[in-house]
Amino acid sequence: MTRPGFFKTLNLYNSSSHKEQRAKNGRLSKGWPNIEKSLNGLRLKGLTVGVNNFAYKRGVVMHEAWYNQGSLMGRSYGCPAFAPDEAKEILSLIKNGTLFFAYVPQCEEDTKIVGASIKGWQDFCKDKR
Repeated sequence: MTRPGFFKTLNLYNSSSHKEQRAKNGRLSKGWPNIEKSLNGLRLKGLTVGVNNFAYKRGVVMHEAWYNQGSLMGRSYGCPAFAPDEAKEILSLIKNGTLFFAYVPQCEEDTKIVGASIKGWQDFCKDKR
């Protein structure tokens, strides 16, 4: 499960251990589909100390995955994962320095830590007229 909190998107990279492979019938059998050329993942830097700040070191990245088909998601070991052909446009757009927020309602205590780390967030969306 993805950790909650803020992340900075970094570069696209190639995870050779998750190289896309196709079965003899031409269907995707395992691995991560490529996003750009031979790049198949988007590195993430966790910005919420005590919650997700070890994301980069632990290899938590955004990627597409063959196991995310239909309404059932597979196991991504904490990586935000998209169904094949759903992330190419998004990841190419947000790479290299975009702020990404992962909301994970199941992680109440960690979500409280995230909220406490951002001063004034409660007033952020109030009407300023």
